[in-house]
Amino acid sequence: MIEVKFYENKDHYDDVMYVREDVFIREQGFSTDKDEIDNHCTHILFLDDNKPFATGRIFNEDGDIIIGRVCVLEAYRGKGYGIKIIQELEKKAKERGATSTILGAQCQAKEFYLKLGYEEFGDIYFDEYCPHIHMRHTF
Repeated sequence: MIEVKFYENKDHYDDVMYVREDVFIREQGFSTDKDEIDNHCTHILFLDDNKPFATGRIFNEDGDIIIGRVCVLEAYRGKGYGIKIIQELEKKAKERGATSTILGAQCQAKEFYLKLGYEEFGDIYFDEYCPHIHMRHTF
């Protein structure tokens, strides 16, 4: 049974990090995925029979609502869970009074976000070795 849960700060952090480390560190080769933002954000976690398989986070930064660390374990890709993560995090942003969300997309995932209504802004930047672009979705 698929469940979707929200957690504040570092509640259920081991489950969140299980997914993020599998995708970002083991699969994509980043050296780390932990940062201070995890201390003050809201995580979304998708579970299949209590096993975590997808996650993302949302937080406020300088008046903007930021979505980040969106990832889905390989076995669950292509089933719409990435879209569902974004939709749920955007609902959470609207509950907080936001009229838009911002994210830093890996350039290889840019098309995914464009299809969801996001638009690019700014210059390409690098997170470790990986090119990223800022994107915004206005509701």
